[in-house]
Amino acid sequence: MKIEILAYEIKHLLTRPLILASIIIFVVIGIYESYYLVPICFTLGVTLPAIVSTSSILFSTLYPLVVVYIAYTNYAKPKAEGALESVLATPVSRSEVFLSRMTSGTVIIFISVIAYTLAISFFIWYLFVGVVATEFQGLLLFILSSFLELAMLYWIFMAIGSISRTQGQYIIFSAIALAIFEGLSFLAGVFPGFSWLIYSFTPIGISQGINSVILSGFLSQPPLPFWISPIIWMALPPYLGVRHYTITDQP
Repeated sequence: MKIEILAYEIKHLLTRPLILASIIIFVVIGIYESYYLVPICFTLGVTLPAIVSTSSILFSTLYPLVVVYIAYTNYAKPKAEGALESVLATPVSRSEVFLSRMTSGTVIIFISVIAYTLAISFFIWYLFVGVVATEFQGLLLFILSSFLELAMLYWIFMAIGSISRTQGQYIIFSAIALAIFEGLSFLAGVFPGFSWLIYSFTPIGISQGINSVILSGFLSQPPLPFWISPIIWMALPPYLGVRHYTITDQP
């Protein structure tokens, strides 16, 4: 994977107005929510990471739609889109094209999570310094779990985008996949006795698994077979995408 190709793909995504606007919008919403949550959480002795997590419900629920768009931009757009022109100008294999776009999207997601978390945390700390307890381990946990959850969703959507023949197919299949994952997450909350079994069938479950291991207050720990699921979500979509790019003439 060539560095210049990767740099171009990252720049290509960062210049997308919708991606930049989404980060700003979610930061504003998170600040607005946290501003009203802090007084309530203070009376309960809640720490900064807990407030950030509580203020991020909309971010966790709606930002996957932005992830769908990132995968759409990288994999489901027409070949005439500008991202391909630089690739064709440099000798590069089809697998390198796929991996560079996979990596660039993952980097954008990581930047988004970092920017969102730091903006919300600094706002709360600045206005309520000395009132809200700060736990950097908890903030790192929130960043890690949010990033892995969104990254795995992106890898699934990029696999869908790479095998979809039309943009319409990608939109339909991605919407169905996201609805299934969100529905399974909801069912896991409704049936706590089967939560880890249900979470095994959705990449959204990785955040719950990490939280249950590191944070206290969870009634049950995930069984060992549960951790096989995230490995599959991480490995299978990139493998399918690379295989598809290798055996077809799709750039």
